[in-house]
Amino acid sequence: MFPECRSTDPKERMIQMNENTWNHDDDTLSASQNPSGTGEPAAYIEAEASQLAAEIIETQLAAPELSEEAGGIASEAAPEAEAETRFMMQDPLPGEAPSEASASKASGIGRHGKFKTILAGFLAGIVFTASVSAASIGGYLAVSRGALPWSQGVQTAQTMETSPDASDAQSPSTVTNSSSSRKAITAALGTGTLTIPEIAEKTKNSVVGISTETMYGTSTGTGIIYSAEGTIITNAHVISGGRKITVTLADGTTYDAVITGSDTKSDLAVIKIKASGLLPATFGNSNNLVVGETAVAIGNPLGLEFAGSVTAGVISALNREVDVDGRYMTLIQTDAAINPGNSGGPLLNNKGEVVGINSVKVSTEDTEGLGFAIPISNALPIIQELIANGQVTGRPSIGISGEELSAQAASYYNVPQGFLVRTVTSGSGAEAGGLQAGDIIIAFNGVTVKTQSELNREKDRCAAGDTATIRVHRTTTSKEIDLKIVLSEAVG
Repeated sequence: MFPECRSTDPKERMIQMNENTWNHDDDTLSASQNPSGTGEPAAYIEAEASQLAAEIIETQLAAPELSEEAGGIASEAAPEAEAETRFMMQDPLPGEAPSEASASKASGIGRHGKFKTILAGFLAGIVFTASVSAASIGGYLAVSRGALPWSQGVQTAQTMETSPDASDAQSPSTVTNSSSSRKAITAALGTGTLTIPEIAEKTKNSVVGISTETMYGTSTGTGIIYSAEGTIITNAHVISGGRKITVTLADGTTYDAVITGSDTKSDLAVIKIKASGLLPATFGNSNNLVVGETAVAIGNPLGLEFAGSVTAGVISALNREVDVDGRYMTLIQTDAAINPGNSGGPLLNNKGEVVGINSVKVSTEDTEGLGFAIPISNALPIIQELIANGQVTGRPSIGISGEELSAQAASYYNVPQGFLVRTVTSGSGAEAGGLQAGDIIIAFNGVTVKTQSELNREKDRCAAGDTATIRVHRTTTSKEIDLKIVLSEAVG
């Protein structure tokens, strides 16, 4: 389930790699650019084009040498064209007497009347088209410069930063009260943000490689320096079953490590090396993350030969509930590449702060960019308790082990689907409450449970010392019974 913890054995590597584990420039025409002083681009263009049309027509009236051929062409124009031209020509303003030239144009009288009528209509059409185009461009610029909600939000934030009195001028329609919107705007604008190379440079000496020798071989992972005195945090599965744990610093120096504490449920562990003067990572607040902001992962994918690899992406989602080996974990989703060996390494925000501890990836032929990290705000209290006590206290335990029955198995044996109890821990609340091997747990405190994950979720709503009602199907009698179980405290 944790493909990031990578074995150095080539065969093991192949199994793990294939395992189904899971600002606009001002483009509008200003009043200073418009001689009319109206500030209206369409009106200005129309006035200019109309003036040009008038000048051309007046020139034609004053030109006695106009060729007979042109006049002939004009005289052959269709009546429909004349009607259309008259429709498109502008009427004189109310109370204004038409000029001699205008009267000639409207009536079509004179040797060159039809030619001038068609020419004027053609120019009027250009005027009309230019006016519509200018209005359309002006409308587009107006929309793109503030009518869209996200443009208003960003512009509002920028104005408030640069002008102390800007808040007095804000109308209620441009101010958002949404906390998530404010977070998104802050992430977009950035406050003290770093480039990806700067993030990598800031953090590279705070990331270590971890090699764990087990009875099955040697696996590798990543760790984060927590204190200058040699305290390092990583995933529990990275050091699980370790007979010998070796830490390699960024400069290549190696140290033997001892386990301070490990918590399988949260997949967190703390180890210690005898070193001083180390560079601790900077830790942030994962509660302030927003979807879409920069995410950078640093680690040792596929082993220490690729130590210090940097991958970048975004925060894809928050508060994802992921089923990991029979327990639900609430994780950060990212598309920054996380590969075998990245487990235990940092997920960083755009300030170079650790906001997550890389833990899980979904690896199938049909998936890409599905990596998950433990939110640092959830991890730090557990890490501090591991440092203080070596374990997390107060967690509930039923005192059993077993496996979930699939729907197919339940149907085959004609029993309810649920969690099949294989062993009962001696001296536990389960033993005292009457749970037996072979019982199938089908409900916990009135909630139907069919899988180990569902059972664990309901159990985790309780605390050590609470009494829970567990309904079981007793296979020896084929009856359902309710048992009262006092939950004990989980260890490790």
